[in-house]
Amino acid sequence: MAEDKSSHFISVGRDEALASAANGSEVSRVYFPVESLVGLGHFNRTGQLVRSMTAQGMDVTVASGTFVDPERFFGDANIVELPTYVLQNKSGKCYTIAANGERTHLPDYDMEEYAERRAEAHSITIESTRPNVTVSEFWPFDRPAIDGEMESVLTVSKEVITDNIAVVSVRDVLDVVPDEQLTEDERAEKQERLKWVVDKINADFDAVLVHGDPNFIPLSETFARAAELKTPVFYTGYVVSDLPKWSEADKENAPMLVSCGSGVDGHEMIYAFLTAWEKLLERSAEDSGAAEVTNRPLHVITGPRFAPKAFEYVVDWVQELQDNYGIDAKVDNYRTDYTDLLAQAAFSISLAGYNTTLETLAVGTPSLFIPKYAVNRGKMRWSTEQLYRLERLEEKDYGRFVHPEQAQDSDVFAEIVQREFLAQTGPDRKQKAQLNFDGAANTVKIIQQLLEGQGQDISAVPVKDQQRAVLQPSR
Repeated sequence: MAEDKSSHFISVGRDEALASAANGSEVSRVYFPVESLVGLGHFNRTGQLVRSMTAQGMDVTVASGTFVDPERFFGDANIVELPTYVLQNKSGKCYTIAANGERTHLPDYDMEEYAERRAEAHSITIESTRPNVTVSEFWPFDRPAIDGEMESVLTVSKEVITDNIAVVSVRDVLDVVPDEQLTEDERAEKQERLKWVVDKINADFDAVLVHGDPNFIPLSETFARAAELKTPVFYTGYVVSDLPKWSEADKENAPMLVSCGSGVDGHEMIYAFLTAWEKLLERSAEDSGAAEVTNRPLHVITGPRFAPKAFEYVVDWVQELQDNYGIDAKVDNYRTDYTDLLAQAAFSISLAGYNTTLETLAVGTPSLFIPKYAVNRGKMRWSTEQLYRLERLEEKDYGRFVHPEQAQDSDVFAEIVQREFLAQTGPDRKQKAQLNFDGAANTVKIIQQLLEGQGQDISAVPVKDQQRAVLQPSR
């Protein structure tokens, strides 16, 4: 059985604020439960929101059973470690997911008792911190397994503070599975769930915060019943921290930066890139374009959840390329200064998670994206959410991507890398993405105005002026 982590409250330098909360004084107190099951995207996005909230004096409590480096992600927030998050598959088997993505199966696990412990941990924390804002990350749009748990969170929050404001925080694109890929029963189940989500949001939530830009991808594109939401929907803009900007100056010896986010399911992409890179190296003596690309130093970052054996394999592979071709190259497992490296790179090739994609676009680094994918028993699957966003980016001429099927063909991948590098670093560079990147600051503004009873004031800001403004409700 997985380690039983009892709920405990760790104050990180905010005792005075908590004392004020207990006395009922007017301080913005936010309860923010979040789980990041595969990858670190949810922690990255939530962390930026939380750090913006605490910077504005809000007292934020983050609760999770899957924490990874909480101080790095959540800064000065209060950290509450819930019982380890347990998942259950359709056959009823239970398991946990470790920080490196590995699963531990839990035979004969009592999910009912587990659910009670999770609910109790939430209740104790809510009663202690008395939040006047509860933020639900992604639910109820997804994660039906936590329906009961999150309904309990909302109920207890209202019992403790009757005018508690409940907010849904969701990314721009939901997981998109075409109906034609579903059975008749699955389609019916999907429609039933969509209706339940609409009813739940309309009944129990005060606002939906979509961390995207309606002029790029409105919620209705990936949530078919968005028009039925009576609860106000606000587009905050994309959640991207203050980042350095890419400059063409001093780029003569800048590296080719290759990364795969947290590293979960990233080995296929890294292997595919190295195979394509070797193709370019092989022909660089006779192809001036290939030479221009491969003359750059190579920097590979695999991510903290990259499988250890796969990491060793990549290190050995890159060393072999160095020995055979004399290239300048290095491999890192994890870098906390990733965005600084991104701004200093000549070109970036990366998996296309929400955070990496939007950070790359905000920094302005020439780039090529690949949706996360995996190959199992000869069958390939990929992230429909990431592919959907990339297709829209390419339609707007904001970015370029490689389909996983193209990445697995080393000759095709090599040609695309060479073509895009030369095109994007040449004199006719593509336009910079015209998107709203102020999502974290705008989220704080919206919550503050909801607390002040001024949520309707936001509607005075026209959508066309959204680049530097909190957006109006979508309806």
